Amino acid sequence: MKILALFHDNVGDVRGVSRRLHLEFLLKLNDFYDLKLYGPDMHLYNDKTLVPLLYNKSHSMKFIVNEIKPHIILCLSNILTKKWLPNDFKLVSNIAKVILEGDYHDVDNKNWYKDNNFNLVIHRSAEFNENVPSVWMPLAADECFYTDMKDINHKDRIKMVSFFGTRSNYKYYDVRRLAIETLEKENILCGRNDDKDLEKHYQSKDFVSVESKKRWGCNKENYRYIVGYDDYPKKLKECVCSLSCAGGELKGAVGKIFEIMASGTTLLTQMFSNSEILFGHRCCVFYKRDCSDIVRKARKIINDADYSEYIAKNAVEAINKHHLAYHRMKELCNILEALYYGKDIPRKWGK
Repeated sequence: MKILALFHDNVGDVRGVSRRLHLEFLLKLNDFYDLKLYGPDMHLYNDKTLVPLLYNKSHSMKFIVNEIKPHIILCLSNILTKKWLPNDFKLVSNIAKVILEGDYHDVDNKNWYKDNNFNLVIHRSAEFNENVPSVWMPLAADECFYTDMKDINHKDRIKMVSFFGTRSNYKYYDVRRLAIETLEKENILCGRNDDKDLEKHYQSKDFVSVESKKRWGCNKENYRYIVGYDDYPKKLKECVCSLSCAGGELKGAVGKIFEIMASGTTLLTQMFSNSEILFGHRCCVFYKRDCSDIVRKARKIINDADYSEYIAKNAVEAINKHHLAYHRMKELCNILEALYYGKDIPRKWGK
């Protein structure tokens, strides 16, 4: 089966989110099917087998399909594809069209999926309520975050809460900003870059793309807690605890949740939907949206190694059993094959 993946690699974004959560996951499909990539910046992979047709904004979808002849068209994230999709994409009707979303999507444009005639949306939050055929397939942690149970030893870790990401005025970051400010005041949050380190990030390929700079603005305070692509997996294993926040309006488990848990680090997060379905009990520590209890709970994790290890080991057990990238790849293959052969879509997670 030949799969044409349409994607814009947002090169250099914070923590390598689009690269790790989207593209590197997608590339695993090449082990099972004949995968072809098309989109802006795909030429950077310099592989004519993988990228047989270089992106050109004048290409119509009809032309692209005629050249590559796929059995399934797979888009990755409406945020990263909708700005450049050919205008006639919605007219393609003889090939199944699927979109694999990220940990958030454009909730303000309710009709985009339907208008583009997608046969299936694979969404990453169980709160997906768009009026199109869909199936829930949660995110997962890349194997680079894998931690063996026997290697979890919080007595040797830094006794602080780490955070990695941006802290902009984006409307869904209200809890994130409050959590960061509250923990900073108590001097128990680490991961902050000084001006010298921040300048190194800004000049490196690991900083945000030009597109993201325009979106977020170049306020350096927004980027105090950024970390490079290669450093991120290592940094997550330095402290006993790491901070995350659920995904805005979708209230789902964002990618960072899986990555922190996989690292043998105690996850400190606001409540997210379907946590028990995904992980069971006692796999993380929840704080209130108003952060009124975040300091007390953070100090409990920091000062009680037995407690933090207990939570972290429960999380690692759940991740290693159900939530590594290779688990999700098997689920994705089953979904795509069911769609191609006209069978019922498997719903491992019930929605």
